[in-house]
Amino acid sequence: MASREIVRYKSPARTAFSVLVILFLIIFFVWTVLPLAIMLISSFKDLLDAFKLPAEGDWGGVGVMFDFAPTGAHYIELFTEKHFGEYLRNSLIASLGSAIVSVFLGSMAAYALSRAEFRGKKDLLFWIISVRMAPVVAVMVPLYVIFRSSGLVGTLPGLILAYTTFNLPFAIWILKGFFDNVPYAIEEAALCDGANRWQALRM
Repeated sequence: MASREIVRYKSPARTAFSVLVILFLIIFFVWTVLPLAIMLISSFKDLLDAFKLPAEGDWGGVGVMFDFAPTGAHYIELFTEKHFGEYLRNSLIASLGSAIVSVFLGSMAAYALSRAEFRGKKDLLFWIISVRMAPVVAVMVPLYVIFRSSGLVGTLPGLILAYTTFNLPFAIWILKGFFDNVPYAIEEAALCDGANRWQALRM
């Protein structure tokens, strides 16, 4: 018996819609990626090539964009004279330090809020998240006064504490939702095996 080849028919409207979607994606890709590509290419140009105007007949300045002698002087200057490496290191230390402190403190607070039942629990949760809803100036002014009296202004520990102030409420809410979904039977099994609350939390 001869096999029959199944041919799927696409309506003209569906084909036109697919073409429009593809064109939109291409335009969106060019719109978002092209400026980044121009900045990356310009970073390897000297000042004369970076500000060179396109010649007559150079549509879109494509010729000027690629007609240059590449140089890495800007990156060398960035990491030697501008101390960008030091700023990048400080940012990484502050970000990672704040993340570690927020997760460590947030996990313990979230575990207690998830497992313990006490009066005013919902009010406490709202008060915790209200720090994120408050205006930044309302929080930064008291922080600056405290940091100035403690000698933490312009230091990495002060920056880590400032980041933690805003990240900790968010971490508590996220981790509380996680602990709420963990079956309590797992902790009961750990407690029956002789583990304490801290060991059960680590498990």
